[in-house]
Amino acid sequence: MVRESISLELINKIGVPKSRCYLLPDMAFAFHGESQSNGQEWLQSQGINPNTDRPLLGLTVIDWEAQYQSFTDQKNFEEAIAATIRYYVNRFGGMVLIFPQCLGPTMKEDDRLPARRILSKVNNISSSVRVIETLSPPVC
Repeated sequence: MVRESISLELINKIGVPKSRCYLLPDMAFAFHGESQSNGQEWLQSQGINPNTDRPLLGLTVIDWEAQYQSFTDQKNFEEAIAATIRYYVNRFGGMVLIFPQCLGPTMKEDDRLPARRILSKVNNISSSVRVIETLSPPVC
């Protein structure tokens, strides 16, 4: 099962029979999360004012190297994210929120660990970068 036609074409090109491939919509499009006001309340509970701390940029990071032994560029990945954060903050004067998508079950799946390493790389602008330590509610 794939979510878009480009992936379906690619999987067919590499030899997976068409009878075994299905193009399905991303289930996230059918999801009804919390209301926008609930999301704003949650941000405020994290010390973020969505009305004044603008523009906001949210991102997630993963420790690819811990989860996939064949990936050997974690240090460069994190440095690229840090460079992007520095650019964004300096160019737009905004705030960056690094959200975890996963907190475990083991340390290699804890997204907060690479987020904290990235935060340490941008210490001169750390007041404009926040590592969110808890999972956020789903907001639509």
